[in-house]
Parts: sequence; structure tokens; C-alpha cells
Amino acid sequence: MANSNDILDGIKKIYDQLDDDASFDALYTKCHTGEQKRQLRSLLACARDTYFAAAAKALTDKNPTVDALTKQLHEVNQQVQGQLDDLKDIVAVLNLCTEAVKLAASLATLAAA
Repeated sequence: MANSNDILDGIKKIYDQLDDDASFDALYTKCHTGEQKRQLRSLLACARDTYFAAAAKALTDKNPTVDALTKQLHEVNQQVQGQLDDLKDIVAVLNLCTEAVKLAASLATLAAA
């Protein structure tokens, strides 16, 4: 079972990856359209809000769904990190970040229930 620290660490990782000035600037530069730039800004805001909401709540570790989502989030975070290191495909990065933020939001909601 995932513990509260693992859950919160996974949620924080996607936020930190997007919030890092160098990463955000590099991602923003790779965005080709206004829609991609809007999506990136929105992902950062969602990741931030999700992290702070999760940090403010008491997370529990007694839910198998939370465990599964935590594992998925850690895997996606690793993929995001790999994409950030290379930055060849902004669409792939944005899609992975979208998936990670959705998983983080789901975790914050379920783990605090």
C-alpha cells in the first residue's frame, strides 16, 4: 500500500517538473501554437492547485485504487522527466503532463476521501 508521503511525493513531482523555471521556459519555447502555450500554462496551474489541495488534506493509504493511481503517477512522472531531458516532441510532453496532472488530481481526491 502507498503511504501518504509516496502519494504526496508523486503529486509534487509533476508540479515541480512543470514549475521549474528552466523546464517551463524550455517547454514554452517548444510550443508552436497559442493553444499549446495555453495548455502548458493551464497544466502548471492545475498541477499547482492539485498539489496544494493534496498537501492541505490528510491523505490515507487504505485504498487499493489510490495505490494503483500512485504507481501510475510515478511511472508517468518518469516519462515526463525523460521527455524534459530531450524535448523533441512538445505534443508528447504536453500529453504526458496532462495525464500526470489528471492522475495527481484523482489521487488528491481519492486519497483524501
